[in-house]
Amino acid sequence: MQRLALPHLLTLADAHPASSVRRIPIEDVRDDDAAATVEDVWYRTHVPDFEAIPASELPPGCTIGMRWGTVVLEPGILLPWLRARLEGDGVRFVEREVGSLKDVGEGVDVVINATGVGAKALAGDQAVKAVRGQTHLVRTWWEKVFMRQGSQYTYCIPRLDGTAILGGVKGYGSEDPGVKEDQRTDIFNRVGDNIPHVFAAFPADFDVVRDNVGFRPGREGGPRVEKEVIDGQKIVHAYGEWFGLSLFSYQQFTRVMQAFPAAATATALGLEKLSASWSMNFCPPRRKQSCKPTRMDTLKVSSMISKPCFISYCALENI
Repeated sequence: MQRLALPHLLTLADAHPASSVRRIPIEDVRDDDAAATVEDVWYRTHVPDFEAIPASELPPGCTIGMRWGTVVLEPGILLPWLRARLEGDGVRFVEREVGSLKDVGEGVDVVINATGVGAKALAGDQAVKAVRGQTHLVRTWWEKVFMRQGSQYTYCIPRLDGTAILGGVKGYGSEDPGVKEDQRTDIFNRVGDNIPHVFAAFPADFDVVRDNVGFRPGREGGPRVEKEVIDGQKIVHAYGEWFGLSLFSYQQFTRVMQAFPAAATATALGLEKLSASWSMNFCPPRRKQSCKPTRMDTLKVSSMISKPCFISYCALENI
């Protein structure tokens, strides 16, 4: 899925800078497999400027590291940009409160259910579990993505505007919307230990702009991308992918378009432009702290209705 998405994102970065998608180098280090080598990295031939990081440059405890060229994007900019392009093609967005998918499909041929954590209520899927994330926006001159995986999940993702997002945590099943100070301190300590030439050694010295808490749309058993007919209403479910949302979105979109012949015709209407935001709709852009997953009986959704095939794309706006 990631291999298919990267070329599209690189094209956006080069051809559409207003989308917020921009090229950026990344350093990815790991400490979970002492026997791993660069030759074991499946994507080494699929990304630009791939190279191994010399062992002498790795953070303490890491056994392997890679550099390559990737992209960074700002959902708060990208999503309105995508919406404007869709509206320019005649797509209409409608907001309303619904209690189930039955309330969404009136007058449309296909309902695309991409409601993230809201699918637990709308689709009655008890396998949906929120994955709590906590990040921190800080000021920094650094303009390179850093990622460490294995015994820890640590990252620094610059926005290329003088700030960067630091993380992270994976709170499976947690629905606590509050900022946890112990996690905040832990994130700053881990980031400082891994890239000490960039960040201070003491959490109190970090220049914090904002703390963020959000809920990724996890699902026991993995993502659900499949078709279903309920009381004659055609539905394509597309939710449950909690990690790498922008990267997995393109393949999910392709699978949805293949689910029904009517949905497949949507590509001619320009709906592929929405695919970069496919799985990002679990929380409103720039409003992470307003998400309250404890209330899921009534959901406010934004339906994207496009003629002539009448497709309703159901995206969660607020919980």
